[in-house]
Amino acid sequence: MAIKSLTKLSGVMFAVALAVGCTPAQDDQAAADAAAAQQQQVVEKTPEQIAAEERQAQIDSAKMDVMNFGDTVFFDFDDAELKSESVDTLNAWANYLKVSGEKAVIQGHTDERGTREYNISLGERRANAVIGYLTSQGVEAAQLEAVSYGEESPAIDGSNDYAWSKNRRAVLEL
Repeated sequence: MAIKSLTKLSGVMFAVALAVGCTPAQDDQAAADAAAAQQQQVVEKTPEQIAAEERQAQIDSAKMDVMNFGDTVFFDFDDAELKSESVDTLNAWANYLKVSGEKAVIQGHTDERGTREYNISLGERRANAVIGYLTSQGVEAAQLEAVSYGEESPAIDGSNDYAWSKNRRAVLEL
């Protein structure tokens, strides 16, 4: 009887060992197949997918530049000529608008001095100066719109040189 029990126990142990021995090999094969399928998916991108990913990377990089340089350029009193310190900001915007194809509104603003009519005109000249620069850098004119607020939307309230200098501006907005 002891030999029968030992034989049965040996048979059960052999079956368990056989089952346990096969399972890891099958699991390893399944994992290898899954990894190969995933790698094949990465390799098999279409040229269109690759181009779209590259374009999105360009847009993201250009948008970061715009965020770093800001959306505002400033002007001297009674002037619509772009300052040299505005070039980096405007170049970042030009690059972003070219790669993204988005449209932008350029808002022209003035300080409170001058008549309402004169300030609306001056704000429009400032917005158009920005548009002129952006189009000279390759941005399509159809992407740009000028709006003048004159003195109606000050960035800073006040009637002093500091407030006036911050209100003489053009703001780029998507």
